Amino acid sequence: MVLDPHAHQNTVEKWVFLEKLKAEIYGGEQNWVSINEGIEAIFERWKTRTEKDAWESIIIDELTTYAEQPECAKNAPKLIQGVIGNPRKAHDAMILITHSNTNAGTGGSSGFSDAKKSGTIEIKLRSTNDMAPLYKGELIGYKDADGNVIPEFKITIPEWLNPAKLYNAIIASAHAEIKAKNQDKEQVEDDIPIEELPRNLWKAAIKRLNDLLSQDASNQPHDNHESSDNNSSSNISDKAQAFIKYMNEQQLISIKVRDAYRNFRLKNYRPNASEMKAIMQELENANIGKLVGDTFTLS
Repeated sequence: MVLDPHAHQNTVEKWVFLEKLKAEIYGGEQNWVSINEGIEAIFERWKTRTEKDAWESIIIDELTTYAEQPECAKNAPKLIQGVIGNPRKAHDAMILITHSNTNAGTGGSSGFSDAKKSGTIEIKLRSTNDMAPLYKGELIGYKDADGNVIPEFKITIPEWLNPAKLYNAIIASAHAEIKAKNQDKEQVEDDIPIEELPRNLWKAAIKRLNDLLSQDASNQPHDNHESSDNNSSSNISDKAQAFIKYMNEQQLISIKVRDAYRNFRLKNYRPNASEMKAIMQELENANIGKLVGDTFTLS
């Protein structure tokens, strides 16, 4: 679900990929009646959902202004109160977007300052004087293994963490899953109807995201291997060159054999595990990468 009074503007770029995944979007064109309907829909979820339900995300954008609107002024304070205690047991992952973490900035609630500090994690991002985002900031309220809040936890949002790239990765996983189950078909159509996506699509998306998170964002490649080893690249097969291009496009430093043969394609060619390993071995022989066990890493 997405609650956003600017949804009519943000769906052009920001929410368009969530729309493709059939997210419920409330509040476009400053429709505060619709925003209130979204809040009440959240309240209804909390009455029925349990920890046995699958996790789902709810994005509440422009929360700063909710309490000022007559249509949702009554429900806005109740929303933040509910956010503190209900989502974990309802398996709702709440994302609140506001200009300030004050009472007014979080729906006009009062008396919940300590609860908000202990029950939420705040991402505070910085911008330039022209309000251009810097994609840098602080993570406030994040705890270590002993439950102690880590002070001065500075973060940088990596380049790959954007809706278009993640959606394309999800769709690539969907293509791979569908093609694996339909080997008798020559190819999968480019635009997969949402109802045909495999049930484990989001598992594939989460795995993809975790793979990216496990990489050091500061070491992401920038036009590196595609241009740096021209002499070696000219001596490797077309399949190996295509695989290097694939890793650069996906901004990958390393990849497991099983992930490679599930996702890498060269036109209609889909290598199996042994063929994929042979490609990686060829690249290792050309000093372009290293194959250790079932993991290939670019040099």
